[in-house]
Amino acid sequence: MCDIVFLTPTAKINLNAECTGTLLLATILKQKGINVDIYRFYESDESKGFDSFVEETANNILAKEPRIVSFYCRCDCFLADIRIAQRVKTINKDITVIFGGPQADAVSDLLLDEIPEVDYCCSGEGEETIYPLVSGILSGGDVTGIDGLTYRNDEGKSVTNPRPALKQSLDELPFVDYSLVPEETIQDTVNNNKSFPVEVGRGCPFNCAFCSTCLFWKRKFRIKTSGRIIEEIEEIKDLYGVSKFSFLHDLFTAKKQNVLEFCKYVKESGNNIKWMCSSRIDTLDEETIDAMASSGLTGVYFGIETGSPRMQKITHKNLKIPQVIDVCKMLTDRDVRITASFIYGFPEETEEDLEQTLQLMRKLMEMGVTSLQLHLCAIFPGTEYFEKYKEELVFADNYSDQVSDFGVKENFEFITSHSDLFPFYYEYHNEHREKFALLSDYALKCINLYNTLLRLDSARYEEKTLVQIYLDLMEANKELISGTNEVEGEETETSLLVDNYLASVGYSEEELRKLREIFAFINDERRIYGGKEDAMEVKNYGADIKAFYEKKGLAEISATPTMVVFRKIGKDLSLVFRPGM
Repeated sequence: MCDIVFLTPTAKINLNAECTGTLLLATILKQKGINVDIYRFYESDESKGFDSFVEETANNILAKEPRIVSFYCRCDCFLADIRIAQRVKTINKDITVIFGGPQADAVSDLLLDEIPEVDYCCSGEGEETIYPLVSGILSGGDVTGIDGLTYRNDEGKSVTNPRPALKQSLDELPFVDYSLVPEETIQDTVNNNKSFPVEVGRGCPFNCAFCSTCLFWKRKFRIKTSGRIIEEIEEIKDLYGVSKFSFLHDLFTAKKQNVLEFCKYVKESGNNIKWMCSSRIDTLDEETIDAMASSGLTGVYFGIETGSPRMQKITHKNLKIPQVIDVCKMLTDRDVRITASFIYGFPEETEEDLEQTLQLMRKLMEMGVTSLQLHLCAIFPGTEYFEKYKEELVFADNYSDQVSDFGVKENFEFITSHSDLFPFYYEYHNEHREKFALLSDYALKCINLYNTLLRLDSARYEEKTLVQIYLDLMEANKELISGTNEVEGEETETSLLVDNYLASVGYSEEELRKLREIFAFINDERRIYGGKEDAMEVKNYGADIKAFYEKKGLAEISATPTMVVFRKIGKDLSLVFRPGM
């Protein structure tokens, strides 16, 4: 038996997938003598289908005999959270159900009005709310005066109290009790040399039109002091012997002086650590980058969003594209790995805007940015985009990868009858979004295809756009993409996509044979280089691969067979070209 079970949407055994906020709340309750447990989504089997997952999760939670079940709600798990809560209440009506997290916060009053199985909803930061609420429920006391709480009054109507004040000093928060994390999750991080997550701050002062984060934190930027961050790092190092850390903060670099001070603290503390953070292009300059790199920075995440100056203004992101390129170059020159994230499908976006985004992605790839993301724009409740377009939203055929479609088909009637709770299953529908619905899956393939063909056949491709490459690729692969032709394995699918495309653009049979061999070589090179282990392979190709490797054009590459010996040791890949059979 336990007092409270927290349910989190942690989908895999990975410390970076844990919900840090839930761990912190559980730590606070545990320190106060409350018996807490955490149940994670991966403890149930999703492969059996949504309804089975809901039933299994509810039963497993109830087996712990909790008096309270608290759900951490994001848009990607909100449907499952509601259905699990309903099932828990059906089996045991005496259990108290609490919803919290960004999605519950966004619709707190509607949630209690429409879902009777949810007893309370918590809004804002929960560190000051959680103990008074949980202890009050357990003792049978009155909790209706707690800040941040939405509850039902005697008439059954939802009442929302004022949000709790944001904490001014994050240093006052307790250290996370990592005994609340399964041992296998900790060992996965330690044994595989993964980065250990540390919350270093909260809030972003900017106001992007598509972003819901600024609503939750009210654009209030706060950061722990450098001394406190180093304290947490040293405790984790002592406990687990790790030296790689990922800093959890939407915008760690918002204030230059804070960053410089932290870098100085790292050096003076003698901690030889490697660390990663989220940043924003226009908060970095060469001085800051030098300080960060010299104190152990190995990776940065940027939300760049769009390569279109026009869309930068419309979305209020307001980055300057030349500055994006300059900052990324400074970082790659210092061997800092960049993850650059982009969004497309904004309501105002045109094909010209989209082409600029794809071309910027291509430019960054050429500069050595190896991790590029492209996401279909999702319209979240409370954002500027939602307020502007909420009357025009229609049920979506294609979802952003920021939204899970798990259970949508089975719960279509439920979702549409509670549409205000699930706006992320709806979209601003226009021809542009429909035409490029699958671009997030194929953008990098299109860029790689374009780069190779531009080098081999510049006369044909120098006037082509990446948008047109994508549309032509989709047209040439309609049956494959629709699932009419079943394919096993991503490598095989990529080969077929390229082959079908090449066959559709007017190459002769001789040219097609050479191109197929060249692309087979490219796929083998990427596969072997991307492998985790050292390797040696010998492959034969029906074209002069050495000439391709020397950057000869398609017309200069003969059909002479070539044997290639691949040797990979660590991060180094060497190639030996020999006459083939």
